[in-house]
Amino acid sequence: MKKYEVIKALTFISGAYPGRFSFPTGNEEIDSITVQAWTELLKDFPSNLVFTAVKTLCANSKWPPSTHDVLEHIRNISSNHKTPAEAWEEFKYIASIYGVYRQKEALDKLPELTTRTINAMGGFTKVATYNDTNNFLEKRFLDLYEQLANSQKDHERLPKSTRKDVEKLSDHFKGTRSLDKPPDNALE
Repeated sequence: MKKYEVIKALTFISGAYPGRFSFPTGNEEIDSITVQAWTELLKDFPSNLVFTAVKTLCANSKWPPSTHDVLEHIRNISSNHKTPAEAWEEFKYIASIYGVYRQKEALDKLPELTTRTINAMGGFTKVATYNDTNNFLEKRFLDLYEQLANSQKDHERLPKSTRKDVEKLSDHFKGTRSLDKPPDNALE
């Protein structure tokens, strides 16, 4: 999303909420900061997606949307995550078709989040062959899947530029135990 498109979106919101939201305000400094903040937070998204979110939010709320509202709406309409129960059922189905001898093919059929969950639980063979009469494994899968999905959603909420900074920092500390002294240039 470009700066001029942000100005169009803010002007649209102002028109949709007369008396509750005003843009431009008449104060150049406030207008500049507002445009800069919205541009920075929405720059990674196509303008048509942002405008769809803005229009939908304006049509469904008596209060003008914030950047958080717009980002949350974009994430909701762009999300294709399964529920933990759907992911578990899909895993069981795929495991029953491919079995443990064709686990590479089975894992290729599963979404990345499901595969990460299975690997965190000890791997495909362990999970697929476990006798789960008390549903212990299913409960563990559901909890772990939800934790990983929430972590992934939190990561996706970050603007791309911030996400890259976090990944660089994370890569820098890989292999460093928490009690070890970080390198001198860790925060550069």
